[in-house]
This record gives sequence, C-alpha cells and structure tokens, in this order.
Amino acid sequence: MIKNFISKINKVIFFLFIVNVTLPSDFYAQNLKSERILNSFQENFKNPREISYVHINKSIYIKGEMLGLTAYVFDKASTTLSTNSTNLYCTIEDKNGNRIKEDLLMLVKGITNNSIEIDSSFTTGTYVIKAYTNWMRNFDEQNYFVSSFKVIDPEITKEAITTNSDLAPEIQVLPEGGHAIYDTFNTFGIIAKDQFGQGLSLLKASIVENDKDTISTLSLNQFGIGKVLFKPKKGNNYKAVVFKDRTPFTTPIENIKKTGIGISVKQMRDKTLISVYKNNATKDRFYKVVLHNGKEINILDFKIDDKTNKDVKLIDNDLLYSGINIITVFDQNNSPLLERLIFSYNDINLNSARVSYLNKQNNDSISVRLKLKDIDINKLNSLSISILPSDTKSYYHDNNILSYTLLQPYLNGHIENPRYYFSDINEKTKYDLDLLLITQGWSSYDWDRILNNFEKPIYLFEQGISFKAKINDKKTNEYFISPLKNSKSFIVNLENNDEEFGAQALFPEENDKLSIYGLNRKGKPIKPNLYITFSPSTIPELDIEINKNLFLKNVVIKTNLYESSNFKISDDVEQLDEVIIKGKKKELTKYEKLKNASSSRVIVFDKLMRRDYPDFATWISAQGFNVVQDLGRLSIFNQRRNTLSTAPTSPMIILDGVQLLDTNVLANFRMDTIEYVEIDRNAFVMGMRGNFGIIKIKTNPRLIIEDNTNNNFSTNTTTVKFPLTFSRNKKFYTPKYQYYDSSFFKEYGVIDWLPEITPSLNGEFELRFTTPSKSGITLFIEGITNNNEFVSQKLYLSN
Repeated sequence: MIKNFISKINKVIFFLFIVNVTLPSDFYAQNLKSERILNSFQENFKNPREISYVHINKSIYIKGEMLGLTAYVFDKASTTLSTNSTNLYCTIEDKNGNRIKEDLLMLVKGITNNSIEIDSSFTTGTYVIKAYTNWMRNFDEQNYFVSSFKVIDPEITKEAITTNSDLAPEIQVLPEGGHAIYDTFNTFGIIAKDQFGQGLSLLKASIVENDKDTISTLSLNQFGIGKVLFKPKKGNNYKAVVFKDRTPFTTPIENIKKTGIGISVKQMRDKTLISVYKNNATKDRFYKVVLHNGKEINILDFKIDDKTNKDVKLIDNDLLYSGINIITVFDQNNSPLLERLIFSYNDINLNSARVSYLNKQNNDSISVRLKLKDIDINKLNSLSISILPSDTKSYYHDNNILSYTLLQPYLNGHIENPRYYFSDINEKTKYDLDLLLITQGWSSYDWDRILNNFEKPIYLFEQGISFKAKINDKKTNEYFISPLKNSKSFIVNLENNDEEFGAQALFPEENDKLSIYGLNRKGKPIKPNLYITFSPSTIPELDIEINKNLFLKNVVIKTNLYESSNFKISDDVEQLDEVIIKGKKKELTKYEKLKNASSSRVIVFDKLMRRDYPDFATWISAQGFNVVQDLGRLSIFNQRRNTLSTAPTSPMIILDGVQLLDTNVLANFRMDTIEYVEIDRNAFVMGMRGNFGIIKIKTNPRLIIEDNTNNNFSTNTTTVKFPLTFSRNKKFYTPKYQYYDSSFFKEYGVIDWLPEITPSLNGEFELRFTTPSKSGITLFIEGITNNNEFVSQKLYLSN
C-alpha cells in the first residue's frame, strides 16, 4: 500500500527538484491534464473486478476418468474471496471452439467444486476449460479463468507419437517499455521459443552490429529469456543471434526510432530506480509517469535534463504496491507512450503446510494431518488437494492460485509456467519474473478505453436465478411458490393494481421446476394464468480469443496405454467395517427437541388448530394478551404489567427469526402457515424490553399444501421447467486399477481428489484416503487460509 507517496518520494529525491525551481508556463494546464487522468482512472476502476481461478486435479486424463475441480472467485483489488456473485459458468470446448460440456456452479463464499466425467463426448485431443461470472464479461482484462487439458482415448491412441522439435526457434527482441531509440543505451529482452511456444532454455545469444561485429553476449534462462544493454547507432543495423546445438539462428532488431523516449527500471534490494531518457535528437522534455495497480494511482512529473538526457526517480520498495505495479509514461497531451510492468513481493500473504501426523493402516487407508501457521477456525479456511503418485506425469498446470490471481490478469498474452514465480520465492525467481515483465510491453488495461471510451457495466452481478410472472387473467392477489431443494416456499401478496410478481436468488438444481398456484380468500387453490420469464436463462458466451499456445503443449506419453483400458470407475464399492451392535434409542421429534431446549411455552399447531382461528390476532388474544386490530393495524399488549410502569406494555415479537419493529405486519395474519409459536411472558434474559414478554412465530408456507391434500393442488398449479439450473454436486470417484505397481498407474493414475477441506477444531486439516500402491504420494495443494492467505504447495509423502 502506498502511503503519503508523493511526500516520501520528494524527501528521498529532493535534490532532483531544487535544480529547477522555475515552473513551466503551462504548469496549471499540466495539472488539469493530470487531473483528467486521475478522474478517468477513478471512474473506470470504481467498479470492482472479480478474478476466477480453478484448481483442476490433473492436466492429462484417460477417457473414462473424472475431472475434479474447485473454483475460487476473488475480488481483484483486495485479493479476498468475493461474495458479489453466486453464479459461476464453467464450459469445456474442443480446439475448434465446439462446446462439449457446460455447467452453472453455485459459489458459496466465493468457492465451489464439482466433478465432470470424461465420457463419450471426448476423444483424444486438447480441450479448453473456462470459468467466469457474468460480471467478468464487462471488462477486457483476463479476469476469467481459461486453461487446457489433454484427453487420451486408449481405443484411438495406443502409442505416443513423437513430434519433431528440431524446427527453427522463434526469436523475439523486445525493448524495455516497448520503445528503443538510437544513440543512447537501451535494454532489450530476448526470447527464444520452440514451435510449441515453450522457451528454449539455457542457450547462448549475442548482438551483432552490421553483420560482423559482436558487441554483446548473453545467456538465456530456463524459459529462453535474457536481457542485454547496448547503444544502437543511427545508420547501423543490428541482429540477435541465438545458438541452438551450435547452430546460429538470427533475427533482425527493427523499429529502433530516430527520436523518442525510453524507460529503464531497475529493482534493487531496497530501492527501485525509474529512469526516463531521450537522445539528443529528441526535444520534448516534460512527461508524466503514472504508477498504478488497477486500484490505486499516483502521478509523478518527469523533466528530462538536456545535459544528461534523462530524469531519474529512486523509490523505496516499501512504497510500491503489493503485487503488480504498472508504470506508464504520458506526454504533455495525455497520450500514453510506453509501459513497463514490475512486481513487488512485499506484503503478499502466504501460508504453507507441513505434515504433523501420518498413519498407514493395513487396509490401505492413510490418515494425514496438515498443520498450517496460526489457523483461526473462525475465519475462512479451505484447501483443495489433488492426491497423485509421486512419479506422476499428469499434473502440468501452468498456473497456481497465486500466479492466476496476482499476475496473469494484468498481462497480455501467454506466459510459460507462471506458477514457477510463486512456488519457491527467492532472488532468482524475482529476477526471472522481472526478465519476463521486460518483454511483456503493455498491460491488460487499455488506456484508450480508460481515458476516452469508458462504458458503464452492462452485465450485472448474478445471485441465483430470478423469475418474473406476468398475470394474464387475475383472479386473486395471493400466490404460493412451492419450495425448491435450495429455496424455501413463500407466499406473495399483491395489491389490486399489481399485474406481475417475481422472485430473486433462487437456486434450482437439475430437474427442479417452478410451481405456482393462487389462493382464494378461503385458502383454496386457483390455477393462475401466468407468463413466466427467467434470468439468466442460458449460459452466456465468453467472447475471447483463445491463445494458440494452449493447444501446442508437447506432452509425450511413453507409457503403454493398453492397461488404461482395464481400469474402471464404480460407485458400488463395498467397505467392510467393524460391526458394532447397539440398542435402539428413541429419536426425539423435532418439536420434542424444541420444547426440551426452550424455557418458553411452545405451542405446536396441527391442521385442526390452524383452522380453529380466523387469524393470529384472535389466537394470541385467547392466550391472555390484549389485542387491538383495526384498519390494517395491530397492537399486542401483555396483561402482566412491568412493576416500574403503569402503561400498557407490548411484548417483543420475532417472526421467522427477525424482530418486528412494526407489528402491523401481523394484521389479519392467516393461521394456515404457522408451524409453532413460543411464548415467554417475562423473558428476563432479553433485558428490560424483554420483560414485557417475547412471542416467537415460526411459519412454513408448505403447510397450506400439507393441510389441504383433498384440494388437488396439482391440477391447480402452473409448473414451468427452469431453462437453466445449477449443476448438482457430483461425487468424485477414483478409478480402480488392475495393477498399482505399473508405470501406467505411477505416471497417470489417480489416488484421490479432496475438493474442499476445512480445519478441525484444533486448526489442523485432516485427510483420509486409500491406495493399495506402495509408491510415494504427492499432494498438490491450493487454497485460502485466514480469509486472505494464499496456499500453493506440493508435498511429498513416503508410503
């Protein structure tokens, strides 16, 4: 977090400003232009962003297996789990964009999970999985999740096909910030990739001037990235040479400008140096440097010195934003010229697990306890864990929860193995990430849209399914909506001039239907004539261009796939446990438990009791309370006065768990939905107001149907199928293998998938799974602890 940014910067580099104390003549105009950038930025980013990440249990599947997934949706600015959306769309497409599977998943506190069968819809090939909310469709940034996985159909693929990887490498030379100019020193990033988009690691490279003079040499890292500093001279030509197997491959260095500016950013241990520079041929000296992270923003004025041709700012690393920092240079007309991204690892909340207990039993059952630091069980803690053999070759995901939340959404284009930068954070990974960011150019934020074409969001946050019912032939003002698996029944009361009604936040699952009937004044059912519409009614398209690199990964399978046809997935598993014989204990009914737990008088209503009284006012009056009901108003008084007052006293009334501040809600309140009432005339535990008594009312609209089985509600009900429902949470089944010591199982087998593990009361995460294999085990862990701590880890267990 940047605090008092400008004042602290000025203190650190005060000497840079005392040289030029005279303000330019257009100083105030420049301030106005800076204000425009600030205002446009704040307007654009006042709407929150959501980011989705999906932990998938494998990256290579054998046809017939199950894909297990756990999805996390974060608020982009705070990196805490988002509760703005409950609807998460998940789709799977083939390489041609044909949708193979689609699901609507229900987010609870920002997390959901499910299992997808790799069934006959799949064949050998690469597939893309996407996960997104409706709100994400408003923005151009990659806030949605997209990744690929491979499927092997043993009936088609019996042996691996080795792909030729000896093609000429693709070489790119990219100046830092996107601009290079003649006759001054520039930093260039160099990337060498194979035909699959993967970096060619640890190659040697050089810069050659005029086809003959080697002016600089460098080494590429494991991702085929390196950087070099040199001073191109006007009139000369330059090329980069990369040596692969001692064979030189060249590419020209083009687009070096005669005039312009460049940027150089150097991150040191405690400081970051930002330098904006020009050459002698460039006359413009005044620029603005905008530093932001998609949430907060600061603007620094740069004045390039004519003698040194540069202006330099030295910034404390503690003043950088945690995570991504986007540095954009603007000219005096508010035109963005170039951009450089840097990353700060400061204040990133991390947690990690260690094994505190491991027990292996004779029945192949394994118990593990994981201990993480300072777990507060009252906060949100949830881990997803893929359990695979330690020699697995089927878990090659590019991203983890950290890289997809903190890095990927801010970048354009494909990144090779971004999880590397967050798996073992040290000085080398920090340096390698900065190498990557030198080559990235512009961030995913479009300044043209921010400054000139900002549009208000048109896709809303979605919380369940809503419906609207237009009444075509109105015969009543009262309608009963039947319950769903995840939604209670309720009654809608309309005014005489109301012609439609509806409801929001319904969570229908597969095969759920919306059932509505009307009620006349006697409580008899009436079939309504309704025109019903739903929102959302279909899974929306996510209009994005899939990066070709998702399909180009060269995964070579050398294991004999014949055995894969011998595994099976079955839910009819028998488990023989110790038999314990106990005497039968009488189970208390719901109402017996209620009466035993309450010190109040509990009156449970049956069908006859509900019919004995026309309304609640009449019934409560019979219980010894004074009642005044007239013209839609209702007042209830306790005949037992408080000893400190001679005035009538009203009891506290709680309806379905909510205290009523206005008792007129109960005027003419019908008895046919009341399940039970608790009455405590004294209720000392509630304080002085409770001394006047407490009345708790519990209703259940479903009672109307249960009490009127002879009224044939089904023939008087309008029933409509939901066009879109939430997918039912499917159980993950582990394949049963013929051989657990084979290379096939060790490399492509599955031991278990645990989608949402929460801590026990002692703060430890307890895992239980079975495997007949005697080989080692790897736990691939992703998740969140203590509301905002990231967990991304690979743990090895000896077996």
